[in-house]
Amino acid sequence: MIPYFNRPNSLRRTLRSLKTQKTDHRYEVLVVDDGSDIPPQDVVAAVDRPTRTRFLSQSNVGPSAARALGGDQAQGNIVVFLDCDQIVDPFFVNNHIVPFRRIPDRFMQIGTRRNLAPNTDFSLPLETAKFTGDERVGLFLKTSYNLGNLECAWHLGFSHNMSMRRRDLEAVGGFDPNFVGWGLEDCEITYRFAKNGIPVVLNPNVQALHQPHPKNQTPARYQRWLQNLAYFEAKHPEKPVKAQRVLCNSMNPDFIGPASWSYTMLGLELVLRADTGRPAPAPIAADKPINDFGELSATAKSGNVGQTIARISAKDVELFVGCQIDPAFREVRMAFQ
Repeated sequence: MIPYFNRPNSLRRTLRSLKTQKTDHRYEVLVVDDGSDIPPQDVVAAVDRPTRTRFLSQSNVGPSAARALGGDQAQGNIVVFLDCDQIVDPFFVNNHIVPFRRIPDRFMQIGTRRNLAPNTDFSLPLETAKFTGDERVGLFLKTSYNLGNLECAWHLGFSHNMSMRRRDLEAVGGFDPNFVGWGLEDCEITYRFAKNGIPVVLNPNVQALHQPHPKNQTPARYQRWLQNLAYFEAKHPEKPVKAQRVLCNSMNPDFIGPASWSYTMLGLELVLRADTGRPAPAPIAADKPINDFGELSATAKSGNVGQTIARISAKDVELFVGCQIDPAFREVRMAFQ
């Protein structure tokens, strides 16, 4: 499901990449037009999109309402949310689906993205393109790639690349269309998943390339983000939600000082840990390859689990998803190989 507003070239590349998927699973693509000047079906030729592509439309009320509409209209058992400026590899759909097919537990799944450089030449193979990493990786390196280990995991559910079973999406009420403009609607639905006992997990096999576009964090956009934050707080008057206020400086384009997003996210994690009585992440002392649940259990029961990185093959779907779902492995600090 893809929300769209006035980015025809980006959407065209996104749909082209979805057309080349290598999977035995049937899938459809829903594009929800959020009141664009020209409808996307008029600017993206049929040859540039998957055969099973549907276009929906609404007035310009924002991406959260678009995602809410797309989620309501989705027909598959698994719903994948993707932004219109993401290019995915041929195994994107299959890698989203595999954990849900193999693991019966309830979970929301997120992938990562790489940010392409502003001067990217799309006529050349993207394998050679320059990019910067996902901004969340800075936090993972300081804490863990095991989202079950993080108190702030619900704030990391970014809708540019996430999936869930449709029945779970319906159970929590879908995206909230009352979020206006950009910001926090994806964190809020992830928070509702967490409140309903459905954890968010990271799948390192699910990646996307973020197409460059002008930086548009303006004072006006920041004010809308603050309005969404106030709505989030009013809807969930709880300490973890209020603690998001520590991120304000990193979101404010007029703020001058050391306030990078990953730095302030670490601050949010520490605030939430303090509130639950958990210690701050300890310095890493060891790096241990893990091949099965027996080795993972032994690491979890060791005295220095907080200082040991459990290095797990990204190809081992059951192990890396299972680690994040099972509370017995909450304190395991995890990386992928």
